[in-house]
Amino acid sequence: MSDQRWLSLSDAAALLGVHTSTVRKWSNEGKLPVHLTSGGHRRYLLSEIELWQKSRISAEAIDTSYLLQEILRSVRLQIQELSLEKETWFLRMDTGTRAYFRESGRNLARTLVAYLTVEGEESVAQAGALGFEYAVHCRRLGLTVKEAAQVFLFFRQQVLEALGKAYQSACITSPVAWNALLQRFSHFSDQVLIAILDHYDQRERHVP
Repeated sequence: MSDQRWLSLSDAAALLGVHTSTVRKWSNEGKLPVHLTSGGHRRYLLSEIELWQKSRISAEAIDTSYLLQEILRSVRLQIQELSLEKETWFLRMDTGTRAYFRESGRNLARTLVAYLTVEGEESVAQAGALGFEYAVHCRRLGLTVKEAAQVFLFFRQQVLEALGKAYQSACITSPVAWNALLQRFSHFSDQVLIAILDHYDQRERHVP
């Protein structure tokens, strides 16, 4: 049986995680199901609010493909505009290696997109493989484990900023959707960083 519990305007706002003015606006626009008492006060059915919230999150999830394309576009632009010459680790690279690390930033975004759209262990394995590749190139350059981590964190920050910009551009308003996306991003990037550190650790253990 559906829940026939009635909610006030403030109760509905608290449940949806938005300001009361937002709930009032959605009600006036006909976006949110609302009932008026004989005294003209707004009342909301809990079952209707919960159903509306689920449909809203599902609808926003449909726009994920657009959101992820925006991430890739934004990362490409940001890396082109960045003054990497200010980074000490970048100055130690030759032209070919610099090109590789620029592309690695884009590759991080592409792999992240794949992870955000595909569940399962295969996606986690991709994060580990990406971290291993980073670590191998950093070691060949003679970078310390700290410098290797700085390289990755530098590009991770660019992807994170692109994620935020794409989220705003897509006009996604659900804090639930944003939180889920951010958690997946953090999990993926953490796995990459762990793989980098693990590679360095294994090599140091085998050094005579």
